[in-house]
Amino acid sequence: KAVEAVPALIPLLKGTDGGMSFAASESLRALAPFAAKAIAEGLKDEDVAVRLGVIAALRHGGESAAPCIANALGDKAPEVRSGAAEALWALGEKAKSAVPALVVALKDSDAGVRRKAATALARIAPEEKDAIAVLIEALAGKEHEVIGAAEALEAYGAGAKDAAPAILAATERCGSGIYLENALESIGEACLPALEEALRTGKRGARHLAARVAKRFGAKSAPLASALGVALGDADLYVRSAAAEALCAVGPAAKEAIVALEKAAGDPDSRVYGPAARALGGCGEAGVDPLVRLLQSKSQSMKSLALEGLSRIGAPAIPGFVRALEHEDTWVRLGAVAALDRLAASTPEAIPALEKAAQDENL
Repeated sequence: KAVEAVPALIPLLKGTDGGMSFAASESLRALAPFAAKAIAEGLKDEDVAVRLGVIAALRHGGESAAPCIANALGDKAPEVRSGAAEALWALGEKAKSAVPALVVALKDSDAGVRRKAATALARIAPEEKDAIAVLIEALAGKEHEVIGAAEALEAYGAGAKDAAPAILAATERCGSGIYLENALESIGEACLPALEEALRTGKRGARHLAARVAKRFGAKSAPLASALGVALGDADLYVRSAAAEALCAVGPAAKEAIVALEKAAGDPDSRVYGPAARALGGCGEAGVDPLVRLLQSKSQSMKSLALEGLSRIGAPAIPGFVRALEHEDTWVRLGAVAALDRLAASTPEAIPALEKAAQDENL
């Protein structure tokens, strides 16, 4: 009997009486799982508000409502078509039957409808790669469109690698970089060429974003070490800092940027020189000489970072610690002794150096 009330409820969606319109909308939503086809008759109404209200109700109708909503993708009003695509997105996998209609909607004359259809397909049927081109188009739009497109692209993984340059460029229009980072991370190593290009020739925002994503990839960013080294000399502090942090995460492959890292260790800002010194410690034996040279710094903080880096290298750094035992600063010599003492238990080569240090009356 409640279903029989549907025809009477639909006209009340016109909104002439706000309270009545809201009550009718709530009633139709409750009936949607049982009366989707009856409610869908309201899509024939001439009033756009009514058709939008019907779609809002049908999005609560589950799988049986999907074909009805899909029909609305052919509505004459773009706001109704857009609402239909959004409702299908809300249904998720329950809207599988609407995939063909959504694919057609990718060629809609209205950009908003195309974007909503592509976003829905990303959630419902990510195997439909045609949506990627539409999402790339949306990345050139306003910030909310960029965010929506970036979130949708995550569903495609490496299949969305062609979108990487557009994602990087979108940072100039989107202050919420986390969405762009997530999209690039989902693409994975397939986006490394685009990251390298951005690091070398991109605008400031793209360079910064590329360095942040490189840090997320860690050792997988090894092919970017040289480009990250270039970014260490960037005029922008945040780009330099992000590049240094990324090289920290890269590990031994950061030795490809070892000259740039040693230079960056002299940066006036701790957000650059700190991670640069730590990255040298991750370079293995190649980092020993640069770190020993950094012990000559006037900064006690840098001396500490250099000792920390040498300790991270471990046994290959023993020659460096031996040289540090000749340092004029007693604090540095003590730091070298402490590091050699830790190494001695597993590395006998450290013992002669400790015996030599024992002859230093200041130690």
